Amino acid sequence: MNKLDAQHAQMRKKVAIVNVQLSPFRVPFFNRLRAELGSRNIDLTFMHGDIWPAERSRNYECELEWAIKVPNRFIPIGGGRYACWQQLPHELLAHSDLVVTTQENMILSNYPLIMKRRLAAKRLAFWGHGVSPRSRSVASLGERWRRIWTNKADWWFGYTQKSVEALQLAGFPQDRITNTNNAIDNAGFQQDAESVTELMLSEIRKQCNLEQNSVVGLYCGALYADKRLDLLVEAADLAHRKHPEFRLIVIGSGVEAGYIEEAFKTRPWATAVGPKTGVEKAAYFKLASLVLNTGAVGLIVIDAFCMGLPLLTVQASMHGPESAFIEEGVNGFFTDPNPQAFADAISKLITDKDLYQRIRAGASLAGQTYTMDNMVQHFANGIEQCLQRPPN
Repeated sequence: MNKLDAQHAQMRKKVAIVNVQLSPFRVPFFNRLRAELGSRNIDLTFMHGDIWPAERSRNYECELEWAIKVPNRFIPIGGGRYACWQQLPHELLAHSDLVVTTQENMILSNYPLIMKRRLAAKRLAFWGHGVSPRSRSVASLGERWRRIWTNKADWWFGYTQKSVEALQLAGFPQDRITNTNNAIDNAGFQQDAESVTELMLSEIRKQCNLEQNSVVGLYCGALYADKRLDLLVEAADLAHRKHPEFRLIVIGSGVEAGYIEEAFKTRPWATAVGPKTGVEKAAYFKLASLVLNTGAVGLIVIDAFCMGLPLLTVQASMHGPESAFIEEGVNGFFTDPNPQAFADAISKLITDKDLYQRIRAGASLAGQTYTMDNMVQHFANGIEQCLQRPPN
């Protein structure tokens, strides 16, 4: 290395992001973020371990060639929940100008990492919801513990404006929060949709008993208790009774798959198709009229808006921060959490064609705002801003 190269290397900043696991929907994000930061003279390292035990049934196995794999030790704490200890390469982290980690109470290795960074006057940032998506109360023991550690960082990367507001409520300074507007690879999803053939659509129509005038309500996501699938089935019954052309399609897998399978045996107008990805998943969205979710809402919002589809959900405390993207009466609806109210919202969009088209237009507009490219820019800007300030 010549003298000029050595000086250039010294000018480049080093950032490390640490996650418990690597999720498939994050692979495009990390690749794009690495390229964007590289263009700004910032080198990115990403570290992760094995998948949380509770998510091993979700087909999350994936790879990121340049990532560093670290050992994870999962410790059962009861109720099907686990704590995690990650064996982190602390020497590598010590040479990073900024370390970004997800803030979760049960990542035990975060606590010594936080303390070491504070003692060494190094920059540390948290990335996350700002409040636990599983918490039912800000007064719970878990949330009180979370708030103790919330202000132990130099910077916060919040998922959405909902996260920003939660952090401000916890006393974290607004000028050190980046709203990333959490997103997935909508451009890739649009490419998948463009690859869908008429033959694929025809086969799905046969499989799901769809007719030319069918109105398809689509559920896409994991099948577990917080998704309130019983409410979905009851609301669909009411909607189908009033509108015989209504059809329900469920994409996904999980512990409640048996309930759905049993319920649909007596409902020929409802079909469960299991987990779908890529072009196959996009084909179902192309045939959908509405995206329905009677429980916890997360990144499905991005898929719905990417395809210009209204999203219907219920008022609930368990929603992920992405629910902040739903604007009532603009790109979707929140209803009371009961079958009749949800069915009435479905009926309203079926009968009022002008309203339906307005909501679709609003969803399409939102799909151009909440994109992965925009998220990469938000995240990279926040990293630059954090690096420009001294550690607290």
